[in-house]
Amino acid sequence: MDAFRSYLRENISQCEDWFWKAFRGGVFWGGNNLKHYYQNGDEDLILPQPEKAKDINRIGAEYGYPNYQYEYGLQLRENKQYDEAFRYLKKALDHGELNACFYLGVCYEWGQGVETDVKKAAECYIKGLDASRHKIGSSNRLGALYYDGNGVPQDYAKAYQLLKWAYDQDTSNNWGAYYLGACYAYGHGAQQDYALA
Repeated sequence: MDAFRSYLRENISQCEDWFWKAFRGGVFWGGNNLKHYYQNGDEDLILPQPEKAKDINRIGAEYGYPNYQYEYGLQLRENKQYDEAFRYLKKALDHGELNACFYLGVCYEWGQGVETDVKKAAECYIKGLDASRHKIGSSNRLGALYYDGNGVPQDYAKAYQLLKWAYDQDTSNNWGAYYLGACYAYGHGAQQDYALA
């Protein structure tokens, strides 16, 4: 049994080189496998090496993989490196990664890494409605912009539609509920209803 485990350990450890070859050779899944390999190891045969996983997003972004440009952009945002974060998020979107739209919108709206441009923020949030992630965030921010007429023409009906959709998706973490409450309180885009407000 010990010989078999030793054989497994030796052969599984060779996966690391193959994952790197795939990652460098144009297969972004190689990077996903590397991250998993480094973060989790392989049962009790290969120990985790989380310190090696931390650079995978940067390396993948430099290789030009849009999903890694997005992930690395988020990593830079967390570290408040807004200029670089914006640059990588923009590259990700330019290469088709719609999940970057919400955070790019935030960058434009709040002037993080780029000059404030609420009209461009709204454009990003509109694209973000088609993303697989952060639809709720894009819907909330865009709803707020329509409510205030900021970067887009004021349109309470659109604001209500976007805010209500986001609220219906997740009531536990919905910061757009403030605007939705205002829609109900003032009858903006919805039937006035103080109880719902």
